[in-house]
Amino acid sequence: MRAEKHEGRIDFLVENQGQLEHWEVAVKFYLAHHNRWLGPNAKDALDIKVARMIDHQLALSSHPSFCQQFPHWRPTQKRLMVQGRLYRHYGQDSELPDWPPVNVASVSGWWCWPDDLPKDRAFAMLARDQWLSLPNFSELSPIVPDTLRDIDRTCHLLDDTQTPWFVVPNNWPDNAPSLATKK
Repeated sequence: MRAEKHEGRIDFLVENQGQLEHWEVAVKFYLAHHNRWLGPNAKDALDIKVARMIDHQLALSSHPSFCQQFPHWRPTQKRLMVQGRLYRHYGQDSELPDWPPVNVASVSGWWCWPDDLPKDRAFAMLARDQWLSLPNFSELSPIVPDTLRDIDRTCHLLDDTQTPWFVVPNNWPDNAPSLATKK
């Protein structure tokens, strides 16, 4: 569904236990930094993503253009599902961001700048299609961590303990967005 003035698409309309539900789904990766969850490229932030999904995307199934076009589809429940992985800053014992609330079990990786990458383990580069479903480290080709010293874009790695890592450029997060309004 694409509305003229209220642009967007509904991800899913699902029949669940006899009820029609509107589901909005996202798969994202965020790094804890200064009480925020920022995307690996820092142009994205979890607070902004959640606000947009609540204020805009979940509202699509109640928008007049949708209701007029599909009068027989009236969701009784709206659900927001954000899947992915969250990363703590390696070597810092800082608190996790307090907004939005997250499932602590989703915090399962580390991030760091190139000079902070530990020397006591082996690393391999992950291709984008390996980010969500991690391969076994033994299936990958190890890299030399020093080759990451002058990177200009974020790299996703896996270490020899099967822990995922993001290594960010030295200027990260220069392009972080403004805070979203809390709901």
